[in-house]
Amino acid sequence: MVKCPFKLNFDDLKDRGPTGFLETPMVDDINGYDILFAALPYECDETAKPGSRKGSAYFRRDIFGFGFCDQGLDIDMAHSVKSGDCGDLIIDDSSKAAAEKCIYTAEKAIASTGACSFMIGGDDKTSYGQIKACYEKYGKMAVIHFGGSVSSALVRVAEEDMCDNASSLEVGIRNGMSQYGGRLEKLGIDVLTASDMDYMKFSDVGSAIKKNVSGK
Repeated sequence: MVKCPFKLNFDDLKDRGPTGFLETPMVDDINGYDILFAALPYECDETAKPGSRKGSAYFRRDIFGFGFCDQGLDIDMAHSVKSGDCGDLIIDDSSKAAAEKCIYTAEKAIASTGACSFMIGGDDKTSYGQIKACYEKYGKMAVIHFGGSVSSALVRVAEEDMCDNASSLEVGIRNGMSQYGGRLEKLGIDVLTASDMDYMKFSDVGSAIKKNVSGK
């Protein structure tokens, strides 16, 4: 039995019972799953915004009736994909380094089972520990960051040689190029800015990402 360092939190589920994100069951033993959801109620950045800390509870409570089935597209993954919700990650917020270690440890536990993790919450910087744990398990991967600002975590893992820079991509950024643009260019990471995407179809964006990732 692999125990995940999460805290099962049912406080926001009392009206509906112990059901997790997208109607998945809340789990403690994380062996044998294809996808494991988890809440990451923490922001490494100093923004004091409550979204990451409170958002996961609203996702679990209010996003229901969907699950892994889409009748309109005739897709039902519920019978082919085994998923569970680990609850809320216990964060030691005494320092950013301590919080980062908690995230890294949790991702490492999930990666050890072979499951794909889907963490809800966090901010740009929280992904560093996740990428580091996955790198130790799988080696260099392509990292795709979707966001309005350049990912400092992506820049950091690229500089530490933990991702395949040529296959990685920044998508949709509006700002941060003046601060990080030169470093991205030096690292060989391509960028699709929000302005670029104004003149592209969704299918063209998808094709650009697929071409960049190139099987990674």
